[in-house]
Amino acid sequence: MAYPKFGQLVQDVIKEAGLVDGSAVQFYTEPQVQIAINSMFSYLMEKDNWEHLCEWRTFTPDGTTGCATENFSDILEPEDFLQIRFAQRKALVVPARENDYLFVTGTMPIYYTPLMWNDPLQATKLIRIWPKTATEVLSVRVKVRPSPFVDPDDVVPFNNLIIKMGSLWYLMAGDGLNPGNAQKAQTMFEQAYADFVTRINKADIGYGTGYFGDTFALQPS
Repeated sequence: MAYPKFGQLVQDVIKEAGLVDGSAVQFYTEPQVQIAINSMFSYLMEKDNWEHLCEWRTFTPDGTTGCATENFSDILEPEDFLQIRFAQRKALVVPARENDYLFVTGTMPIYYTPLMWNDPLQATKLIRIWPKTATEVLSVRVKVRPSPFVDPDDVVPFNNLIIKMGSLWYLMAGDGLNPGNAQKAQTMFEQAYADFVTRINKADIGYGTGYFGDTFALQPS
């Protein structure tokens, strides 16, 4: 089944909200629903390293700054680098935990560190390989985040029911006008999430390693 498109998902959430019983029914505007869908998707992105939202790439350190010759324009933060290894062999380049990386030399990559937030290269390079003189081609597994959903034809790459019920819960929990139906939406969301994770963990091709007993909490906006 294809992933839902943003415009249809917005209308589905509005429809679900309109079916809620009670005198405290809140009819949400499209901008409110759009924010809820984007927020819920971002939240789910942080829950796990979903296989369908990750990929392997190659890059080459420049041998001078320790940064890649390529720009990482669609990777949000250093934590989205999940694994770095040599392209032609299985040896890993490991995150630096102490200050040993400052003293290594040569052309073989050994460690990597995130760039400081105020480093002029941080926005496009994100990480530095040590020693800085390393030049061997590396493979990196990265989490790739879609741009915020704006256009009705934008594909929202996650399970339709999870996104729909999660967004509905997000809206209702935020205004506090209908706590009973907010709880109902939360229950349906959590059950859909648990079923999804159980199903994909049994599949030959996985989506992530989320624990099926995960619980969720939202702070009112």
